Amino acid sequence: VLVLLDGQPMVGRVGGHFDISRIPAGVVERVEVVKGPQSTLYGSDAMGGVINIVTRTPAASSLSGLATVTAGNLGRLDGAGRLAWGSERVAVSADAGRRSISIAPGVSSTSGTTAERTDGAFKARLTADSTRWLEASALLLDERQRWRLTRFYEFGDNRQVTGRIGGSWARGRHRLTPTISGSVYEHTYYSSELAS
Repeated sequence: VLVLLDGQPMVGRVGGHFDISRIPAGVVERVEVVKGPQSTLYGSDAMGGVINIVTRTPAASSLSGLATVTAGNLGRLDGAGRLAWGSERVAVSADAGRRSISIAPGVSSTSGTTAERTDGAFKARLTADSTRWLEASALLLDERQRWRLTRFYEFGDNRQVTGRIGGSWARGRHRLTPTISGSVYEHTYYSSELAS
């Protein structure tokens, strides 16, 4: 299944799977799903379908903010914040989040286990008139996982940076929408033996 963020492909498959939870839920406006093979439109990565995650665009003529904190068992502590401002021509939003828990995905033991994630997102839109606009966005993620298996400590670190800049210009029945995007994903996995 091909995963798109605002219509642009995201990299970061590990073992052939994409962890969609790396995209902060607070920045998501809607999710579009196209079922079945779509390789003729989207390329060979779309053999099982396409998931397009569309991020929020700040509303015009408004100022808003939101902060949330969630705590739970296994040392869970999540915090997130969003600040958005919009005028008739300019709209800007910034999101930040920090999550930690004393368990790692797919690991049943909680001994020496931790998972931490810090993320941030930024989006800006400049609207000249009803026929012309320019938009830029970025998504940043830093994730660290630690767990213990018998005599070894296992470490998994993920870093992702995704950016996009695009615009639109319409004249009559024609519209030009150029977009440049890039996505970098670094995955590091290693283990270390316990000192005796």
